This record gives sequence, structure tokens and C-alpha cells, in this order.
Amino acid sequence: MELKILLKVFSENNSGIVFEKSSHAIQVPNVGDKVYDPLFPELKEVKQIIYNYNCKYIFIILDKKEVEDKELEGPIQEKAKETNWEVSKSVIK
Repeated sequence: MELKILLKVFSENNSGIVFEKSSHAIQVPNVGDKVYDPLFPELKEVKQIIYNYNCKYIFIILDKKEVEDKELEGPIQEKAKETNWEVSKSVIK
């Protein structure tokens, strides 16, 4: 099964964007585990895991990340693209 890692990035005045990154992993993390990725400097906690056997995905929902309004408009999206994240099309928001 493929892992789909989801991270919501928001600001005080914006409901935010959900980014998604696909990965193949030998082991599925547990709720409470910490995940590192170059998109964010701090470790992000796994908040929820959803197994979807119909589409063969395991959704890994990370703790939300708050940024300043100006960062949400461009810089975070550019960095996301550079680190292989994309805007999520998943129904989980």
C-alpha cells in the first residue's frame, strides 16, 4: 500500500492549504510518532492514520502548521514543490 502524507498549512487570516506527499514505506508510523521533512524545520506529529483499502492508500495526517499570511501566498508553496509536496486532491481535508 502507498502512504499519502497530508499536512495542512494555514495562517491567521486564511483557512489554508492541504499538501500531500506520496511515499512507499516499509513501516507505517503510529499516532504520536514524529516525522521529519525539509518542508518544515520542526518535527511534525502523526495525528491520525486512515487505511483506505478500496484505493490502496494509507493516509498519514500530520499536525497542522501555522505560518504568516505572506508566507502562505508563495514561499511555502514554492518550498513544497521543491520538496515533492503537492496541493492535495484527497477528500480528507
